[in-house]
Amino acid sequence: LAAPFGERISPRFHARPTQGLMAAFAPSARRVPRPRAAALGFIGGAVGEIMLTSLVSHFTWRHAIIGFSTLGIPIALCFWIFLNKKPPTAFSERKHYSLTFQAMWQQFKMIIKQHRIWVAGLLSSLIFLPTSVFAALWGIPFLERAYQYTTSEAAIATSMIFFGWAIGAPIQGLISDRCNTRL
Repeated sequence: LAAPFGERISPRFHARPTQGLMAAFAPSARRVPRPRAAALGFIGGAVGEIMLTSLVSHFTWRHAIIGFSTLGIPIALCFWIFLNKKPPTAFSERKHYSLTFQAMWQQFKMIIKQHRIWVAGLLSSLIFLPTSVFAALWGIPFLERAYQYTTSEAAIATSMIFFGWAIGAPIQGLISDRCNTRL
């Protein structure tokens, strides 16, 4: 909600990391299996891109963001109130350990020394980079200028990339599970 109100970069700069942190530490985030969560996220990106482009063409981008934020706050409150906050019994029976900062730092150092972590991070970055750069940043203006698409046609075309990810990412995960070939 802070992004549309800033004339300077500061409020916009802080809005996206805050959104990511809120999603990462949401209580229900750990209860949805990863393939479904990834698919839902990409579907949300595709539908959101189409809707946002349509709203921006009729209103300003600031009004569109304020509208989405205003609509999102009650939806988030409903999720917060109505989702089951009790962990499943399998999770509640596990022992919880508290780590000191030094022990956590030792584990972090052990993780960053592993070659496979760096390879997995590099490969996933290279795989997702075209999506984040083309579809989210340059896709609509490129299709408008190079192929004379209307803004709504370009939004639908670039959102197909997100729909492809929504279908392909879970399938790739299933294939990887069956072949037992994860990094």
